[in-house]
Amino acid sequence: MSRSLPLLLAYGKRLMALRMGLGEVHARLPEPGVTAFGMAEIGRFAALLGPLADRPAPLAPALRRLAGLG
Repeated sequence: MSRSLPLLLAYGKRLMALRMGLGEVHARLPEPGVTAFGMAEIGRFAALLGPLADRPAPLAPALRRLAGLG
């Protein structure tokens, strides 16, 4: 896989869709084509990362203070 921004976006959308449990991602032109190898790697990454949480993780106390939440 390349490190160009268009390819990172193309594969990133597919990674997020897998982690969110969504169906197939429909490419919007002009989008670079993804390869079977790249999709296999994205599937491996998604399996390692697991599904996205239903709720965001709680903020650490230091971040809560910075955000003015307590």
